[in-house]
Formats: sequence, structure tokens, C-alpha cells
Amino acid sequence: MVCRCSLSSEEIRGRYNEGTQAEADETTRIMFIPTSQVTDLQQEQRAMWNKLAPSAKGCFTLYVNHGTPDPPYDPAIIVK
Repeated sequence: MVCRCSLSSEEIRGRYNEGTQAEADETTRIMFIPTSQVTDLQQEQRAMWNKLAPSAKGCFTLYVNHGTPDPPYDPAIIVK
């Protein structure tokens, strides 16, 4: 997912690691990927791509094919 907020990626990671968010038990880690790598994720990061849920793959495909929101933001994916 792509999220926009006033927090840095390190602040987001810190809050995520606290484990107090709703449905915290549904994820195992959070990863931040530079937008420059998102367009080639399926080809260049095959091992990661293969671990993604079908819904996450769909989100990346939509992101790549239909443009990106205005920066600044930290794109993040959550891998189960």
C-alpha cells in the first residue's frame, strides 16, 4: 500500500514494531521500498514478488500501471 503521512519511515517502523496497532497479529514485518524500485519489482526482486499475497501483487500492478500520487511519501508494503 502507499501511505501518506507526516511521519518518517523510521517513525512508522518504530510504531509498527510496538505491535499495538489494530490487527497487529496479521503481519510479520513491514518493508519500505523506494518508488524507483517499484516499477521493476516483479522482474528484479523475484524472490520478494513470489512471497507477496495476490492482493499485494494487484496493488503493485495498479500502482505501476496507473501512476503514482504526488510526493513526498514513503511507499510501504507489508509482507505476511
